[in-house]
Amino acid sequence: MTDKSEQPEAVQEPMPEDNYYAKIVLVPIGRPDTAVQMLELAGELVHPTEGLVIALVVALGDTELANKVTGEVEETIENFRRAGEGHNVEMVTEIAVSISRGILDVARERNVDVIMLGVHQAARRQVKLGTVVENVIATAPCGVLIYRGSTSPSFNRVVIP
Repeated sequence: MTDKSEQPEAVQEPMPEDNYYAKIVLVPIGRPDTAVQMLELAGELVHPTEGLVIALVVALGDTELANKVTGEVEETIENFRRAGEGHNVEMVTEIAVSISRGILDVARERNVDVIMLGVHQAARRQVKLGTVVENVIATAPCGVLIYRGSTSPSFNRVVIP
């Protein structure tokens, strides 16, 4: 009879880095004032060397408005690109019939791993998702991360269960 204490324990090898990160993270930019936080969080989720963050502006048939939002966000994206490891970021403008449809179309076309959506905190500290978030969650071809902005614009770590 063999003593169990003499048998070597199975050693679990750590998962490769590729399994910890998303390859493509889609960040719809609806408000330039929240773009910095959203892009920083996306930078933590995306693969450090092979990853791509897509900063998406969805225009509802009004290309002039889309150009205005894109112009406001371009500086933020350039700062994000230069920060840290020099993140790979692509700015995309999508013309769509609805915000939800634009997000979902780009997610499918680009084979996105994660869609990041921001939500607002209500006055009573309750979170209201809204129709865009609910529609995207219902039919997303990938994981959806919901981010609620905080009073502090910085974070030390990202934990996703």
